[in-house]
Parts: sequence; C-alpha cells; structure tokens
Amino acid sequence: MRTKNRQTLHRVALISLLLSATYAAPSRALVATAQATLDWNSLLSSLTVETLRGTPVLTWVPETFQALHGYAQEAPPGTDDSDGVVSGPDWIAGESLGATANANASATIDAAGHMTAAASSQLGAGTALYAQAASTARREGHFEISGGDARVTFQGPSFVALSIDGDTVVDGEAAHGLAIAFASLYLSHVGASSADSNYLNLDVGVPPSSGDANELLLVTLDFTEGSVGYFEAMTNTWVALDVRPVPVPAAAWMFGSALVAAVGVARRRRLS
Repeated sequence: MRTKNRQTLHRVALISLLLSATYAAPSRALVATAQATLDWNSLLSSLTVETLRGTPVLTWVPETFQALHGYAQEAPPGTDDSDGVVSGPDWIAGESLGATANANASATIDAAGHMTAAASSQLGAGTALYAQAASTARREGHFEISGGDARVTFQGPSFVALSIDGDTVVDGEAAHGLAIAFASLYLSHVGASSADSNYLNLDVGVPPSSGDANELLLVTLDFTEGSVGYFEAMTNTWVALDVRPVPVPAAAWMFGSALVAAVGVARRRRLS
C-alpha cells in the first residue's frame, strides 16, 4: 500500500482547528497560488530495464488511464457555499464572487504528455470570507515482465511552485490558510513499492511568501518473471484561505486532505 503523508495530514487538521476561531478580514487583497508539473513522455523515455536473470522483456498493457479532478469553492459568511467540481480530459473550474472572493482550479495533460495541476484563491480587501481550490492530474500504466527477472527504473524532472501575497494581519488578528503543491511517482507490484515526490507547503503569514523547486524524481524496483507492474505519475495542488467568523465546512477540508494524503514520503521539503 502507498505510504500516507501523516505529517501533512496533521498539518491540515491543525489548520482546520485554527479556522474554527474568529478572524478579522484583510485590509489588502490576499492571494495564494500553487502549481505542479511532470512530463509523462519524459518519464517513459527514461525507462531502464536492468537484467537480473535471463533475458527480461517489459511489455506495456495497451490501456493507459488518466484522470483530472478539481474543486473550487468560496463564500461570504451567512450564505450557502458556492461549489464547482469538474473532471474531464482537459478542464478549468472556477467560482467567483466578483471582487470579494475568487477560487480557480485547472488540470491538463496535453498531447505532448505535459501534466499540470494549478490552483488559486483570492480574498478581497475588507471582507470576511474563505476561498479554496484544489486540482490533480494523474496518469498511470501497467506492464508485464517476461523472459527473466529485471530491475525497472523511471526518472524525470518535476517542478512545483507556491506564492502567497497580501495583508495577513489586521488589528492583531491573522488570516489563516495553506498552500500545497507536489509532484509524485509511484512504482509497484504485489508485495513491494517505490515512491518519490517533490513537495512544498507554505503557511499564510509565515515567510517566505513564495518558493519553487525543480527536482529529479526516481523510482526503482525489482521484478520477477511473470509479474505485473504498476506505474503512476501525479501532480496535485491545494490552496485555502480563511478569514471568516465561522468555520470552513468539514467536507471542504476533507477534500483537500484527500488530495495531500496521496503524496509519497520518500522526499519532502518545507519552506521555512
């Protein structure tokens, strides 16, 4: 089974708890953005099959699965939430309350295999609101090993970036929120797995206000003759801002928690 990123989930739970208190609205617009990218074709071209016994051959199962999902939500206090959930081959989801609050999410896998997930949230000046967006782009494939035993390796570049800008403290009260971006690889067969990820997170009101990371991801695993392998590449983003006098709905935070739970713990980085 995939290893859960417990540290990230604990952080999300803490942010959710903090958001149950009363906060003042920002006097200057607060904006958070996140982006994560991978290149599926580059990952496939990097594939190496090292012979451990016999003359192993890797054969891809013809079907390749890909999925794109997103979520955008924002609302003023005392009103029903405004939700947008979209999935498809190439999409952009957005919700807007004019200058008051905006939430946008997008995910694409283009013909060249570039996988991009992006999300942004904005709260206008002088309002007590929340806004959040999340997105994921995922692609996976299966293969079979015949003719012998082999060590299979995938590697490729990844990029993640975050930024938070605007007024985060008003009259001693702080706006709260979190921005997360990660790209991850996962390779497995029955009984064993290998995972690697490029991960960043940034808290509202905690310097620095931006950051990015280029990182080479690598997964490798030994396969015996006749075994079936599973390979997955995934990009995820989540941004959430809150300065409302009422808590964020539990279901909304659970959605973000589900996204960040998927990241592998082989490699993680925190902005500090």
